Amino acid sequence: MDHTCPACGSWMETTIMTSTRGARVAPIPVMSTGCITELMDDCKSSRWPASNNLKSHKNLSFKGVIMFRKFQVTEIIDRTTNVRSYRFDRPHDFLYLPGQYVIVQVENNGKMIQKAFSLSSSPTEEGSIEFTKKFTGHEFSDALKAREVGDELGLDGPYGSFILNEQEKKIVMLAGGIGVTPFRSMIKYSMDRDLDNNIVLICSNRTEDDIIFFNEFKSMMRSSRLSVVLTCTRPSDQWKGICGRIDRTMIKKEVPDFLQRLFYICGPPPMVQSMRELLEEMEIPEERILFEDFFGY
Repeated sequence: MDHTCPACGSWMETTIMTSTRGARVAPIPVMSTGCITELMDDCKSSRWPASNNLKSHKNLSFKGVIMFRKFQVTEIIDRTTNVRSYRFDRPHDFLYLPGQYVIVQVENNGKMIQKAFSLSSSPTEEGSIEFTKKFTGHEFSDALKAREVGDELGLDGPYGSFILNEQEKKIVMLAGGIGVTPFRSMIKYSMDRDLDNNIVLICSNRTEDDIIFFNEFKSMMRSSRLSVVLTCTRPSDQWKGICGRIDRTMIKKEVPDFLQRLFYICGPPPMVQSMRELLEEMEIPEERILFEDFFGY
């Protein structure tokens, strides 16, 4: 089908994304080559596409052939006892938007398996890219866990419309566990670019030991434009922070102007669904709620 480039308005073909698990999706407009090059090469454009009306899901695939490129693992970072970040040198032609994802391919017992992961790195980090994975004991998870620095993985992308809206002045990000990874990309990008985004991140984890990117968010909170709220549902006796799941009371307390904000939600499907229902009950318009489901594998 035809569409216009969201950056420059030129007429172009739209790529339709289809769900592999019945997720609700929308057509994803592909930006023109000239625009994506301009936007990503110097990271100075203010014309990035707004994502208000697009809802993307990680379990999506293009109608077409996935083309994997080999990337050598340059660093493996333990984020928690069961979460690692895999870092790679970033080719000069690898252009992406904060919040997008890649499809990762790994060999396991002679066969190739692939899954989608958000990039936790920011486009402003020009020397490298990374994705972050929580280990679950599933086939893909175990195969990835066995990889070491120097090994190669296949990456294809980037894909997705769950991206930072640079023009939105007031934003709330609701994260469940590993669902914080695209928000790390968006927040890092916004802080590095000194954008006029006021962001409140509310992140729910099971215990304090499960909190991902804690030190990085703490460092970025030196900016008055970022507030990070951490809550644990099963904390230890040593935890002195907020306890419990994200609910109406917590949102109203931490974000008094919530009715004026754009909401992003990312995490396991049950968490995403419950947050969507909660926000709708709080009279947040549907078009002001962007979400992405993280399926465990």
